[in-house]
Amino acid sequence: MVKAADEIPPAPEDGGTGGVGPGGVASPIDMYVYMLSIVAVVFMMYYTKKLKSQKA
Repeated sequence: MVKAADEIPPAPEDGGTGGVGPGGVASPIDMYVYMLSIVAVVFMMYYTKKLKSQKA
């Protein structure tokens, strides 16, 4: 019922492939996937350490 995008837009008429892949346009968040993954791991380590220090 809920979708972010209905379908991949067609390739441009000038023969280019668009942003990513066969005519697909890149999302702005695609540039930050690796950085967001690293930040998530750091947050998990921080809160796990914080939780362990509160239990002890």
